[in-house]
Amino acid sequence: MIETLFAFIARLLATLLALVFVCATVLLLNLRSADAVLFDPLTYQLALAETNTWLKLPDLITAEVVHLRESEPGAGSDDLGATLYRSLEPQDLRNLARLLLPPTEVQRLAEDALEQGFAYLEMRQDQVVLDLTALKRNAAGKSGAQALEILAGGLPECGEPGCPSSTQVMAEFDPKALVAEVPDEYPLIEGAEDPDPREELAATRAALGFAPLVLVALLAVVCLFGARSRAGWLRWSGVPLLVAGLIAIGLGISVGPGADLGWAYLLDQVDDLPSPTTLAQLRAIFDAINAEHVRHLQFEGGAVALVGFALTLLSFFVPERRLAA
Repeated sequence: MIETLFAFIARLLATLLALVFVCATVLLLNLRSADAVLFDPLTYQLALAETNTWLKLPDLITAEVVHLRESEPGAGSDDLGATLYRSLEPQDLRNLARLLLPPTEVQRLAEDALEQGFAYLEMRQDQVVLDLTALKRNAAGKSGAQALEILAGGLPECGEPGCPSSTQVMAEFDPKALVAEVPDEYPLIEGAEDPDPREELAATRAALGFAPLVLVALLAVVCLFGARSRAGWLRWSGVPLLVAGLIAIGLGISVGPGADLGWAYLLDQVDDLPSPTTLAQLRAIFDAINAEHVRHLQFEGGAVALVGFALTLLSFFVPERRLAA
């Protein structure tokens, strides 16, 4: 009677610990997938490429300028720069963006900044800078001259005294002089803070690396309380692994509503939303990054489920001999 009671209590503890193991494993799979995906610059480079962000860059810049002009229709002064800002047509803005900010060069700058940014987070360097020499060289050459022609041609016709003319634009805007004032490098991050928050981040990521060992120990405790035979050890270790893996796969399948909630939360943190065109592009990038996280999560969940299934299946081919006391 007492032996039966102790066996029941042990099985109950094993079941509770198995539930804890399943929840902890699913959480760990999510965290490790997020760490592997979100801290890899290649994730963002691929997301930007898959969504054709670089090809759409001139249109995105144009949409933002038009959005700002519509948001503040009366803003700006009466100087030449403000007049041009208000009068340029979307097609002119698009051509200016292609000339002064070539998508291929902006892509190179962004990818280099991503590489440096994650090297900074991993404490492999203490600064992040943009190399602007190629953009300066582009703006000071033929592209700058063509951009100046677009600016001059975009002026509204005005016969009143004081209205800027195309001749005035050509005289006031010298691409080489303007480019000469731009530094060769633009610092995004300079030096580490004190105390350095990256140290805490590194410690957290290191703890994620050791977390599977804790789960293995927990699974061993589950088997210690629940198993009474070799087959029992296989079953009590296989079933929790199988359930945890299947739940991780299921989370990936049902990620749609979660992604919508995450996107809504991000929008709530922003005071001034960008143009609808830019917003749609940002959502596409967000979805691409989220899809990569889901793929990684489902891959790891599938591996865990496969191991659990193999152990459970193997338990049916092992004799139900009780382990020696």
